[in-house]
Formats: sequence, structure tokens, C-alpha cells
Amino acid sequence: MHRKPLQVMRQLTKHVGPLSYIMAIAILLGVLGHATAAAIPILGAVAVAKLINNEVLISYELIITLAILCGIMRGVLRYFEQYLNHYIAFKLLATLRNNAFDKLRELDVATLEDKKRGGLLTLITSDIETLEVFYAHTISPVGIAIVISVVSLSLIWAIAGFPLALFALFGDLILGVLIPRINHRRLSKSGVEYRKTLSEFNSRFLDTVSGIREIVMKNAGSLKQKEVNENSNKLLDIMKMQNVKIARSNALIQLCTALITVVALLISITLMRQEGYSLGLAIIGFTILISTFGPVIALSSLPANLTQTLASANRLLDLMTEKANIMNVIDGQNIDLERVEIKNMKFSYGEDHILNDVTLKIEKGQIASIVGESGSGKSTILKLLLRERDINAGCILYNEINIQKINTESLLSNITLINQTTYLFDDTIEYNLKIAAPGATEDEIIKACKQASIHEFISSLEEGYKTRVGTLGDKLSTGEKQRIGLARAFLRGSSLILLDEPTSNVDALNECVILRALNESKKDKAIIIVSHRESTAAIADVQYKLENGILYKIDNFATHIDV
Repeated sequence: MHRKPLQVMRQLTKHVGPLSYIMAIAILLGVLGHATAAAIPILGAVAVAKLINNEVLISYELIITLAILCGIMRGVLRYFEQYLNHYIAFKLLATLRNNAFDKLRELDVATLEDKKRGGLLTLITSDIETLEVFYAHTISPVGIAIVISVVSLSLIWAIAGFPLALFALFGDLILGVLIPRINHRRLSKSGVEYRKTLSEFNSRFLDTVSGIREIVMKNAGSLKQKEVNENSNKLLDIMKMQNVKIARSNALIQLCTALITVVALLISITLMRQEGYSLGLAIIGFTILISTFGPVIALSSLPANLTQTLASANRLLDLMTEKANIMNVIDGQNIDLERVEIKNMKFSYGEDHILNDVTLKIEKGQIASIVGESGSGKSTILKLLLRERDINAGCILYNEINIQKINTESLLSNITLINQTTYLFDDTIEYNLKIAAPGATEDEIIKACKQASIHEFISSLEEGYKTRVGTLGDKLSTGEKQRIGLARAFLRGSSLILLDEPTSNVDALNECVILRALNESKKDKAIIIVSHRESTAAIADVQYKLENGILYKIDNFATHIDV
């Protein structure tokens, strides 16, 4: 969604609310800091005015003393102004990250699956980090520039007269309003394009790193290197174009500042030629004008930094305003699962009809298998049982209660899904197991691992359960990772276990171990296995076949195998 810059800045400014008093103090310190900085050349102008016999009452000693004090105060005030601005910025960045994570938790799995991981990573890290420019280097400078401009214009009018004050106002409007608008128009498009391209680059790079083993094994390094180089060059080209535009914008600022200074000098000289006009006052007025341009010039430079900031903020606002396809149920019923029943379920992805008639029934103590060709919709049935999407017709019942009336937290606490690829975090085996039950005791972890026939293997490792599994669990075999995934399910204690091709990536020995573990644990659980392997499906008490979107119950199937 494209938003106007002012809309984005208003949305960002709302977060400052609780810290507005700190921001006010930072602006006050900034105003005083710039005032002390401007006071040094102004005091010099006062000394010159005194030298040319103008009626200046303060002594040279006092002028020098005040200049030294102003220099010291400038440093102190600048330090505390920046400290407060960055305190606000980093406080708000932490808040925004928490808000972003909270929003991600609100979104349903299907919505999250549609997003690229690299894009989300860029959003949570780089994009939010970029907002530091707005909170630390935009709000306060704008406030400072407004106050300093008003004060300086008043002083110029009082000391040097209306004509010079009017021109000073003209210069402030040129540098503080017109040039920032021109620079924003120049830079906004490339800034948005840069953030978008960076997000895509990170997604592709993350995908490449995740699949490094496959790349090496398939000797596809040169191909991937070419892709990475192309994406890098694309990002570099946009960066170069952005830097060229920024350089031109800075050149425009310097040119306008120089022209305004020259014209202001000419106006001061013209005024000095008028009878009765004080030379010393003209010098002081001109010095006030040029020494207070700093905060306004800072506004001219904002678009160079703000362009990417606003693009990042727009991406964050897109996330924060996104609606989940499936809303969590919080005022429904809780369940202690005993049976699952699907009646005449139909489901489609848009115009693509996946399931036309699905009916299934399973109770605790049973294993049901669903076989079918790849792409037939077997995995979709499991996702619908988790209510990752809502069905088009029919119903899914847990203990005779419609899935749409069950509290989401209760539903998910009763179900565990094991995919064909078990994701392991780069941490210890114990940590990866506790993902399923953070408060699990050592005895509970060992019991779950024994159920999954993985305890003996873990115990044989030098560091046992404290062994780190490596990135994506690369230090473990596929079968070992799959059995750890199974141990997670047992540790969680869910009443319904859904397995999506649990043995597709393992050898016959590991398949037998996994199936035996499932068979031995089915007493107090209902288990649904999706598989294309007959050996896996044969463990089931009830078998179904999915064909052309219709689920058929197989009444006469091979005798239940002994594992």
C-alpha cells in the first residue's frame, strides 16, 4: 500500500506519545545548543560593531568570556540532546519490534507462508533499524528548526529591520520547505525500489544459504553464484543511482545556501548606504541570518535519509494493518480431544478445486492413513484439520464440536503436526525438544525420547542432550531429525498427531523405528498419517485413499503389519 509521506510520519509520530515529554526536553536542549553555537559568531559581530564606534555597552572581555562559555555549553547541550533523541529512538525501535512480532503471532499460518522469510527478516531487522533516522534525526531537528527560525527572524527584524527579516523568511522557506519537497520527489521512488530490492535479495540469499548442501551436491555452485551476482549488481545499480541523486540534492542545497548568503549580503550593504542606518547593526543582523541557517539547512538534507526510512516505515505499516485470513477464536469452547470427524468437506484455492468430498472418522487409540498421488490434496487435509484455512463446505468436528467454534489455543494444544522435514534450531537437542514444552523436566524429555526411540542415540553422544545440532540440524541425519520431531510430539502430549510423509526422507530401518514408536504410543492418541508409501500406510487401523478430490475408505486392505 502506497502512503503519502505525511501519512507515514503521522503514524510513526503516534508512537512517541508516552515519551513526548522527553522529546520536548530534547528539542529544548537542541534549541539552546543551536542558540549557543550561533551566539559565537554573533558575539564576534558585536565585537566588530563595538570596534567601529557603535554604542555597544558590553566590554571585549565579557564578549570573549561569553563566547568561550557558549562553546562549552554547545558541546554539553549537544551531547544531552543526542542522548535523549537516541534514547527515544531505541526505546521505540524495541516497541516496534515487539509490535511486529505480536502482529506476526496474530496472523494465521497460511498468511505467513505466503511471505518470504528473507523479506520478513529484512523487515524485523533492517527496516525497523532504519526508523532510527526518523525518531533520532527528524522529529527533534524539525522542532528545533521552527523555534530557531522564529527567534532569529524576530531578532533580525528588531536589530536590522524588516527588509532583511523578510528575506530571511524567504530563505527559510526555500531551504526548509521547497528544497525538501523537490529532493523528496527526486529520491522517493529509488528509495522504495532500494528497500524492495534489498528485501528480495535477502530472501534469495537466505534461500541459497539454506540450500547450500543441495547446491554443492548437485554441483550448481556456478549457477547460484551467477544468480547472486546478478541480484547484487541490481542492488548496487539502484544504490549508485540513489547516491547520484543524493549528491545532486546536496549540490542544490549548497548552491541555494550560497545564493541566499550573497543576496543577504547585498541587501545588508544596500541598507548600510541608507542614511541613519547603523553599519554595526547591519553586520549583526547579517551574522544572525547566516549563523541560524544551520537547522533549516538540516531540513533540506532530511529527504536523503528519510526516503529509505519512509519506505521502510511503509513496509512496516503494511504488516501492522494486514488482516489474517483466519481469525483466532477466543470466545469459543475448549476441548479435550477424544474423536475427530470430517463430513463431506469441500475446499478450493480460488478457482482450483482441491477437495470435493472428504469424509473421515478417527478416535483415540486409532491410526488412520491417507494415501494418494502427490498433489492430490493429502497435506491440505492436515492443514484444514489445524484450521490454517476455512473449508468451503461440509464440516470438521472435534468431539462433535465444529472446528470454527473451538478456541484456537485449545485446538492447537490438542494437535501436533509433524512435517516430512523437521526444522531444528541451531542450538542443543534439549533446547529443540523444549520448543514443544518449555517447562518439561529432564525425566519427561527422556521419556518422550524413549517413546521415539531416539534416547539411546542421544545418550551415546559426548554431550548428550546438550549436543548442538548445527544450522538446520546439519549435524544429524534425516532419520535422527525426524525422530527428534516425533519426540517433540510425544513431549507436547497432544491428543492428535498429524504426520505429513513422516518416512519419505528416511531409509527402511528408520521407517521401521518411527512406525513402531507410533504404534506403541497410539493408546492415548489419535494419529493420522499422510503417505505415499504402502509400508507406512499399512500400520493404520483405518485406511483412506484420496483420488480426484474424493476420500474413499478402504474396507479391504492389507493386514495390519507388525513393526
